[in-house]
Amino acid sequence: MNKKNTILLLLLLTVLLVSCGNKTAEHYGVDAKTVAFESLEEMEDFSGVIIRVVREEEQQPVITTNKGAMVSGYTLSQVKVTEIYKDETDTVGIGNTITILENEVFDSEDNIYYHIAGYNMMEEGKEYLLFLKANTFQNGEVYYVAAGVNYGTISLETDNRMALRLNRTSAKVCDFSEMQPIWDAALQKYTVDEK
Repeated sequence: MNKKNTILLLLLLTVLLVSCGNKTAEHYGVDAKTVAFESLEEMEDFSGVIIRVVREEEQQPVITTNKGAMVSGYTLSQVKVTEIYKDETDTVGIGNTITILENEVFDSEDNIYYHIAGYNMMEEGKEYLLFLKANTFQNGEVYYVAAGVNYGTISLETDNRMALRLNRTSAKVCDFSEMQPIWDAALQKYTVDEK
């Protein structure tokens, strides 16, 4: 075997070894009880904060285990506030970066994405309308959770979240069609100036 063929063979073996090691992540929907809303007004009343944001790069998965088995998980994501429609907490400011607890987590050890109540995380650089409740960690740091998990996170642009909600196994956990009228009403009310 000449030197050229040997190099090609080594390159081919390297590609095969790398591709065998890159297993595609699995997605699991986790059933959970969540708050449901009959109307946009009901969701607005429930939410202490209604804001428009851009999802930033920074995120931190948090997983709690017991004897090696996952007990709970979520991801702490950062969003930059671009518009405030309601803030009963006086904790949000335009241009500020705040922490959102998202109900999806990636377990890197097992290469699995867990979607609580079918939730799919916001995408970096994309814009969202959020209906939130403020909470506080034991250390006093404020974080926010979307009202009704999926209800309170509404995409303002074309992204993969809606397709993911419909195509992944997480979609089996939650019927998103019941949320669509509320999402449509929210988009109509809060983005009317852009049309």
